[in-house]
Amino acid sequence: MNRAVVLFLRAPVMGRVKTRLAADVGEERALAVYRELLDITTKAMAGAGARSLCFLADGSVIPEVGLPDATWHHQQGNDLGERMHRAFQEAFAAGHDRVLLIGSDLPHMSPELLERAFGVLAERDAVLGPALDGGYYLLGLKRPHPLLFSDMPWSTDQVLALTRERLQAAGSTWGELEALRDVDDGDDLAAWEAEHR
Repeated sequence: MNRAVVLFLRAPVMGRVKTRLAADVGEERALAVYRELLDITTKAMAGAGARSLCFLADGSVIPEVGLPDATWHHQQGNDLGERMHRAFQEAFAAGHDRVLLIGSDLPHMSPELLERAFGVLAERDAVLGPALDGGYYLLGLKRPHPLLFSDMPWSTDQVLALTRERLQAAGSTWGELEALRDVDDGDDLAAWEAEHR
């Protein structure tokens, strides 16, 4: 199988996940939301027909996430960009030629969304899933692309625009999925909950 989905995640431990959300709704509620989002994400991955590579941010205990065939790795690097770049390198070195990287913050993650991303990647060099906060909830590549990860102002509203600029400067083709809201803080959570009322 040459398609892979790389998931960046943390072990679901109170006080160590969704810290921005916890500042708004408390650590217990933030942990419950994190578990729910992680469940949505892993169910989408299980239905995507791709190899699952899970990269833990911290801790040595592998959480139960419903992906029995996943391979487990530790994120390595000094910042988010370096950790993402190394994860892509590992996936390509393992023989995968279409690789999607996602986090566990998107309540709209689904097998269909991942399939659409792979479809874009079949035709283009890269695929982006724009987040409404100016970042992205998904990045897909066919080969390593170090410039996308170095000297990037992570966790700001500039990430998506700079990623587009760097893809264009490199002469890469890319496509984009629909822009969606991920859940980072209390406002995001309220917007998600309002959709389900």
